Amino acid sequence: MENAQQALENALILADMDFNRILYTVNNDFEESIDSYLIYVRQLGSDFELALSSLVLYSSAAQISTFALINLKKIDLAIKAIKVFDDLCIKYQKDIDNSFSNREIIYKTFKPIQQAHLSQLVYIKELLNSTMDSINGKTTQTEGSVEEVAKVSKIETENLLSEFAETLSIKDIEKIFHCTRSTIYRWEMEGRFKRCSPKGKTVLYKKEDIKRILGTSGIQIQ
Repeated sequence: MENAQQALENALILADMDFNRILYTVNNDFEESIDSYLIYVRQLGSDFELALSSLVLYSSAAQISTFALINLKKIDLAIKAIKVFDDLCIKYQKDIDNSFSNREIIYKTFKPIQQAHLSQLVYIKELLNSTMDSINGKTTQTEGSVEEVAKVSKIETENLLSEFAETLSIKDIEKIFHCTRSTIYRWEMEGRFKRCSPKGKTVLYKKEDIKRILGTSGIQIQ
């Protein structure tokens, strides 16, 4: 749980839209490259997702639920704080439009940074909500057991595995079964399949395990 909390705290820094601080960071830590900074921002969301997946796999439902509920409140506050920038842009729209230098810095620097910050916070909120839904047993009609999803996807999944490597990412599993990440984590908790990657590394699954699941659901994979 400590890793997930630390990853979340790292991401919550995105709520601080002090552009003097941000530009200082860009200039000193990213060699004045906005693009490099934006890559770093997107990585914060990925780091949190990886930590959350481990938390879901190795913690009790009560621990996961407590973690999600507490941090959803933090994320909501962070999103509200970051949206203040949009309100300021609207308030001073005329001043921005009347100044070339203001337009340049707002729309080419500040706006992309603000949008990147906001998108990652929203993404983390979606991950937490999805995790809560999974813990509370809220799944879509096609997201019941792994066997049920495989049957629903029979036509679409025949021969589909031929396009994948011997190890599959979470995105690959989502594509095969047409399900959410929280559903994949739940299937792991139920022992349907296990990740083959070391703890703390990018989550991967064996293609052979997925092939076995599809096969036992009456689907012939060539």
